Amino acid sequence: MVSDTLGRNGPAVSRIALGTWQLGGHWGGYDEDEAVAAVRHAREVGVNLFDTAHAYGWGRAERVLGRALAEIDAVLARPADA
Repeated sequence: MVSDTLGRNGPAVSRIALGTWQLGGHWGGYDEDEAVAAVRHAREVGVNLFDTAHAYGWGRAERVLGRALAEIDAVLARPADA
């Protein structure tokens, strides 16, 4: 996975990010275990940048992402007002 430095001195982040809006359940139900597996697979193939926000399912996406990435290094992108 190709990565770039975030800012001048920031961490190296993958050029591809995984958005987590769907993990909030806005488009209907989903299997949370499969979502966790998908996030972990993305991390295994080199994605380390994940986009999330407290508005995604009123925090549900962040909780699922936290479960998936527990004890795994990653970079989370959130809105500045969150």
